[in-house]
Amino acid sequence: MAIWIFGFLIISCKKDNIDDTNYLDAVKRYAPFKTGSELYYIVDSTIYDDFKDTVINKIIYRRYVIDSLDNSIEDRILFRVVVSETSDTTQPWIHIRVDQWAITQQYFETQIENIRFTHLIFPVNFESTWNTNQYSTRKEEVRYYTEINSNFIIGNLNFTKTIQVESEPKNNSVIDIQHQEVFAENIGCVYKKITNIDTQFGKPKGYAVINKLYAYNL
Repeated sequence: MAIWIFGFLIISCKKDNIDDTNYLDAVKRYAPFKTGSELYYIVDSTIYDDFKDTVINKIIYRRYVIDSLDNSIEDRILFRVVVSETSDTTQPWIHIRVDQWAITQQYFETQIENIRFTHLIFPVNFESTWNTNQYSTRKEEVRYYTEINSNFIIGNLNFTKTIQVESEPKNNSVIDIQHQEVFAENIGCVYKKITNIDTQFGKPKGYAVINKLYAYNL
């Protein structure tokens, strides 16, 4: 199995809407994993500390390995995912946690430290909306599709079919809250950006995190 590695120039453009009737096949296209599948991301974080009046930039590398899968439940596939990190790709990977991902006829979700997040729902269309925290006690966060069947380019690799998910942004003179995810067909999530910055007391506090896929082995 080949490992694909690429850079980080990002371009996207919209194509056609889709409305798949076979929901399980559709969701598999955006979470096409099997035992041994690997996804590698560079995680670029900026942390704003208003108390110390500092801005901290940090880059780490994160690896997700599909350790096992369970399809004993009808119309539901569970993945056990081992997550590791390193500050340098020449250094050993350090285990940090085990996640659970799930595919059903209606959605793709992850469970991270016992908190469930719904990332995609099906069918895919511009009318679909959902609460990513519908199965947790966290505050409601509505998401929707903003790009369907779009090109998405990262460096020298062109993803010809992607779907883009965003949350309802909260942007004004004192707050900037955004969430964006891009899923490429037959690969999974290739890009994620989370912004949560508050400047109501003059100095920014919060964080901005960008995850970019730089290699994969499916």
